[in-house]
Amino acid sequence: MDGMSEMTIRPAYSKWPEYNRRLREVVAALTGEQLAIRPAPERWPLWASVGHTACQRVFWLCDFAGEPGAESTPFTSAGDNCPGDDDLEHVLSAGALVAALDSTFRIVEGCLDRWTLEMLAVEIRRPE
Repeated sequence: MDGMSEMTIRPAYSKWPEYNRRLREVVAALTGEQLAIRPAPERWPLWASVGHTACQRVFWLCDFAGEPGAESTPFTSAGDNCPGDDDLEHVLSAGALVAALDSTFRIVEGCLDRWTLEMLAVEIRRPE
């Protein structure tokens, strides 16, 4: 087996851990009032947008692509219950959002370490 077939995708996404760290640091510093800000009246509050981002990691990587780890996140039903489009009633605090970003990024980290360049050529289709 040549070196290319064993290479993971991590080098192509080497900045992602840093981006996640920066996001979690900014979110951790936000107050409840700041997290409640909506960019426009018809848009979600900031907490819902951040929560939705974390939840969609679980949806796309676990529910859709079959990766493990959903049970270690707050989003065990990501396909049916994500902040924002499915739930605007259960407001998430900065601490809850940071925990969600951390737990869902562990799934991303696993993919970065397991997925190979060749795997990116495989098309994943939804059953429906």
